[in-house]
Amino acid sequence: MTYLLLDLVFVVAAALAAVVAGLRRRPSRSRVAAIACALLAVLVLSAIFDNLMIGVGLVAYDPAHTSGLRLGLAPVEDFAYPVATALLLPALWTLLPGRRAPAGRVAPVRPGSVDGTGTVGESSPATDQGRDHGPGQDHDNSASSQTATRGGNR
Repeated sequence: MTYLLLDLVFVVAAALAAVVAGLRRRPSRSRVAAIACALLAVLVLSAIFDNLMIGVGLVAYDPAHTSGLRLGLAPVEDFAYPVATALLLPALWTLLPGRRAPAGRVAPVRPGSVDGTGTVGESSPATDQGRDHGPGQDHDNSASSQTATRGGNR
């Protein structure tokens, strides 16, 4: 089996997932642009690091199993995996169900972080529900304090 045939399996599966995701939810121009930027980035990084790894002898390809086309030292077959990744990951993001916060719960906002309204470092009454903070007390929303108040220790 050649590397090209092996690559074809992954690229076709990723392309099918991308088509199904596109049929389920039509991608916006900004989403397509983001996928194209990600694809370009992983292709450039693959070209750099694949050539480095082949050049220092970490990876070798049997010439009998490659097409003979190369970008530098890297066979073109080596670039199928970044293409498959750039197609498959956004498709899975679209196809798999997301996790949602339980109804009626508002996620806490830590001081210094950006909340949903775009304000930085302010606590709101919605994020402090059920807490009794006096003047001058810190609003500690760290994971360790929340775990301790729920009764669990890690």
